Amino acid sequence: MAVSALARIYHWERHDQPEGRLFPEELGQASEALALFASQPSYLNYARIPVTEPVDTGEPDRSSHSEWLLLPPVASDRGYADEDNDPPDDNVVALPLAATYREPNPHKQAFIRLFNQIALHENRWQVFCDFVHMAACSLYNALLQNEEFEADYMQRVKRYSREDAFRLSRLLSEVIMGLEYEVGDFLGSIFMALELGNDQAGQYFTPFPVSHMMARMQFTEGLTKLGSGEHEYITVSDPACGAGGMIIAMHQTLLEAGFNPQQQMLAFCVDIDPVAAMMTYIQLSLLGVPAVVTVGNSLTHVMSQQMVTPMYHLGFWQFKRQRQKVEDEIVIRKAG
Repeated sequence: MAVSALARIYHWERHDQPEGRLFPEELGQASEALALFASQPSYLNYARIPVTEPVDTGEPDRSSHSEWLLLPPVASDRGYADEDNDPPDDNVVALPLAATYREPNPHKQAFIRLFNQIALHENRWQVFCDFVHMAACSLYNALLQNEEFEADYMQRVKRYSREDAFRLSRLLSEVIMGLEYEVGDFLGSIFMALELGNDQAGQYFTPFPVSHMMARMQFTEGLTKLGSGEHEYITVSDPACGAGGMIIAMHQTLLEAGFNPQQQMLAFCVDIDPVAAMMTYIQLSLLGVPAVVTVGNSLTHVMSQQMVTPMYHLGFWQFKRQRQKVEDEIVIRKAG
C-alpha cells in the first residue's frame, strides 16, 4: 500500500498488523490517491491565476483570494413556523432519547470525585443534604427573595471551609453540565450511586430509560388533545416524585413529539423527603420546566414547604391557572 510506504518515509507510528500494514482496514481509492500525490507531487498539476477585478456573473467567486470555501452556507429562515403561523418557540423538536443517549456521562464521575473531596470529617448524607438545599436556595432566590431560604443557606454554609464551600458551588456546575450533556435524572443516578437511599423507606429511584418508556405509554391521550387544540396545555402530577425523573421523562417526551413543555406542560411534584424534593426542584429549574414542588405527604395532605420553578413565574402560570379555573367554573354552571 502507498500509505504503508509513506509510513516508512515519514516514520509514522505503525500498528502491529499481521500483514504489516499501517491501518487494520483496507483503505479506499481516494486514500490511495492522496497517498500517491503526497509521495509523488509531480503527478499534481496546478496553475496560479492572476487576480483581476471581479465581474458579477452571478456565479460564486472561486479565485485564490475568495473565501467561498471557508464560509458555511447561510441557513434559510423559511420554515421556522408551521402552516398555522405559530411563533418559533412553539415549534420545538427534540431527537428521540435513543438517538441522544450517551453513556457514560463524564460529569457523573466528576461530581462523585469532587463530592468525595468535601469535608471528609462530615457524614456523606449531611454533605449531600446541605448541597441540594443550598443549590435549590440559590436557584430560587435568583428570581424570588425568600429570607427563610437565605437564612437556611447561611446556616448550612458555615459548616464548611472556604475551599469546601467553593467545591460545593462546583458541584452545581457539574449538575448543569451533566444535564446539558444528556437529559435525564442526573441527581437521582448520583444519589443511588452514592448509596444514600433509605432502604427502610423503600427509597429507590427508577432508572431514567424506564421512566421515559412509561412517559411515552401514558402520554398518548394527552398528546392527542394537545395536537388537536382541545387543550392549551396539560398538567402532570407525581405524588412521590423522588428526584423528578418521571417529570423529566415527560418533558423529554413532549419535546420529541414537537411540543414546547415550557408553554404546554405544568408539573406538580410532591415528596415527603425534603432532599428528594430539592433534587426535583434543582433539575426541573435547570431544564426550564414550569413546576410546583412541594415537601409533604401525599396521603395525609400535610404539606410543609412549597417552591415554584423560575419558568413557572416567567411563563405567567399563576394567571393561566386562574383563567383555567374560571373557565372550568363556567362550564360547570352551564352543565348544571
